[in-house]
Formats: sequence, C-alpha cells, structure tokens
Amino acid sequence: MNAKKWLILLISSGTLFLGLPVGAIMGFNMYVDPLWNFDHSNKYNSVQRGFNERQQKTNDITFGDEFDYDNLLIGTSRTTYMNQYHFSEPTYNYGLSAQSFLEYPYYIEYAKKQNDRPFKKIYMEMYLNSSHSGHEITREHPDVHISTTNEPFYRYTSLFSYDTYQKSKESIKMSTKGEFTGHRAYKRNNVAFTGQDGSDILEKIKEYEKKMSEREMEEYDFNPDYEDMLQDIIDSNPTTEFVPFTEPMPARKLVAMLKIEGYRDGFDKWYHAMVNQFDKVYSFQMISPITENVEGTWFDLTHINHKKADRLIEALEKPEENDDIITVVTKENVDEYLDSLFQQVDNYNPKNK
Repeated sequence: MNAKKWLILLISSGTLFLGLPVGAIMGFNMYVDPLWNFDHSNKYNSVQRGFNERQQKTNDITFGDEFDYDNLLIGTSRTTYMNQYHFSEPTYNYGLSAQSFLEYPYYIEYAKKQNDRPFKKIYMEMYLNSSHSGHEITREHPDVHISTTNEPFYRYTSLFSYDTYQKSKESIKMSTKGEFTGHRAYKRNNVAFTGQDGSDILEKIKEYEKKMSEREMEEYDFNPDYEDMLQDIIDSNPTTEFVPFTEPMPARKLVAMLKIEGYRDGFDKWYHAMVNQFDKVYSFQMISPITENVEGTWFDLTHINHKKADRLIEALEKPEENDDIITVVTKENVDEYLDSLFQQVDNYNPKNK
C-alpha cells in the first residue's frame, strides 16, 4: 500500500474513531435535553434541575411545542413554584431565579414575539427592592440568552458541551431514582417543585429578626424614575391587562422589616407609585393564613412550597373570594391599606416564638 492510501486510511479511521464518541455524546445530550432545546419527553428527562432558567425557558419558548398562550406570568424565583397549568386560562410561567424587574421588558417582548400576538393578561410580580435606586440586573443581560437561542445551529452545537453532558447525567439520576433534595427542579412541562421541607424555617426567621433588629434606616432610597419604568411597560403592551401582585413573605419577616422606619417609607412610596400607574395592585403583604402559618407553607424566607402556591393563583383570579390572604389596592384605598398594614405590624404577636 503506497503512502497516499495509508494517509487516506489513517484520516478515515481517525475521523470514525473520533466521530463515534462525539456522536454518542450528542445523541445522549439530545435525548435527555437538559437545556430544553427539543420537545420530547421520556423517563430519563422527566425531572431536570433549573440550572440556567433564563436559557432553558427562552429555549423552551423558541423550540418547544407551538408557543400559544393567552397570558404570561413573570417574576422572580418566587413565581416559579406557581403551576402554570392551574390558571384558568393558558398561561406561560416565565419566572426566573433572581430576575430583576429591569429584565421584565426584555423577556415580555420576546415571549410576545414568539406568541405572535399580545397577551390578554400579564401577571407580574412586584417587589420592594425593584423600586430602589440601586436596583440592577445581577445576572447576564436578557439579550445574551435571547441571542444565544437564536444563533444558527445553536440547538445542535450546544450538544457538544461537557457541561450539558454532566447535566444530562444528573437529569437521568433524578428522573430514574427520584433523588432530589435541592432548592428547585422542574418536571418536563415547566412545572417547578422543591426538594426542601422547610424544617428549619423557624430558625431562619429568628436569624432574620435578629439581623433586622440591629439595622437602622431612616429613609428609603426610592428610584425617581420608577413610575416611568412602569409606564414604559404598560405603553409597550397597550391592549394587555396587567395583574401586578406583591411578593408574599412570612408574616414575621414582613413585621421585622416594617419595624424599621426606612422600610415603611419605602412601602409608602412604592405602593403609591404602583397605584399611580395600575388601576389595581394585588397585595399578599398582610398577616394571613398564608403568611403566618409558615411550617409546611414556606421552605425558606422567600419561597412558598409548590404544594401551597395554588392558593396564590386562586386569589389572583378570584380576589373577592380570597380576601383573607389578598387585598386589592387602588388609589382610593392605598392609604387605608398602608395604615392597616402598619397597625398589624405594631400589634403583631406571633403564634410560634
């Protein structure tokens, strides 16, 4: 055999030798699909960690089953545990870990574009820190994830990733053995759940109370552009009904916060700004069965257990039937609501000490 034939044989053998394992890894990653780039379900990808929700959900919106929803839910990780299939109308849950309010417009616009029509309603989580002048995007900018999803051949080039391979192996383990004790994982249909039981919630609350008792803040640094930011979102969605709702939190956390004068100042400015822009704001911030009964309801200071989150959905859809946990705040009653809330705080006596 001459040198030329040897060279051809060597190149062919090398390509085959390298191609087989690469092809196997790509096929493995495609089958498990931890990045939600494809639309198939099987027993090996029924549970997957939300390790990069911004990319995963943006991929899901782009490549999943036809994206066709009446409504959108957007917010922080608090909203991820609200089951989108328990809304009375088709609603997509675009809740993301540590999502900044400043990210909302980008993801709303992208979801609207993929939906090919405006949303009838946008359920939008509101939280106090979003109105602070120092509030900023702490994760990668939404443009990064949106542009990544839309790169040519991205779905396939991502299959070469060793990190994807590791996440695929983790998904198989969680799916087949049911071993998940972490903060949040997802079923294949964008339904989040937690593996934590919240057994230490009272200790966490006591630690928070101690920390806040040592804190002093006389004035809240309110962002003077906050109302304009709200108005921009409304103007960009002129036919959409907004359902802004405030972050629920354990009662003792709320009380510890509002004992500080600066936070009361922040709440006052924040609520007045919201009702200046929205006809109604749906507030979960009160002493209620949801906020006070922490054991079995909250698994940490921020997140309500996915098994209890249906009550929040029910309250948003039928507030008049759930006024024990939700208050509809308007321009007309905002001062009354805040006075009542601050009175609750001043007179609060916790059940569990």
